[in-house]
Amino acid sequence: MYKISETDKHYLGALVVLTGVIFFWRGLWAVLDMTPVIENAFVSLFIGLTIMTLTGVIFKEFDPFAAKIQKTMEILHEIVSHKHDKEKDFKIKYFDEASQKHHIIQHHKIKRIEHNFIVFEEKGKDVFIPVHKIHEIHQHDKVIWKK
Repeated sequence: MYKISETDKHYLGALVVLTGVIFFWRGLWAVLDMTPVIENAFVSLFIGLTIMTLTGVIFKEFDPFAAKIQKTMEILHEIVSHKHDKEKDFKIKYFDEASQKHHIIQHHKIKRIEHNFIVFEEKGKDVFIPVHKIHEIHQHDKVIWKK
């Protein structure tokens, strides 16, 4: 009679699972309210923080370094999307600890971005630069991002 598309099936399945999780959580909450040990707010806080620590959520959500890397990655992906447009003239400045020098990469020389690395070719070899080594990004000699 009715045909349901794959996206509708996916949406309905997610809705059923979400409803189940909400009802489970509500039931668990009611049972925990009757447990004398967990009635104490400090015990509940300790258990909650322990769960967040063991699952890694607390480190993921409250890591300022990861937020900075994410912002840098967004800018780099935007730059790489313009790599065939040499008029944009993006330059990425990074510090190489081995040579103790700052180096500059033209945006059109970037081959790809892998995880938290910029990959470009130099002398026939792929060079991987970690994103956290980037100090500045320029466009037409104007700094658009700085560490």
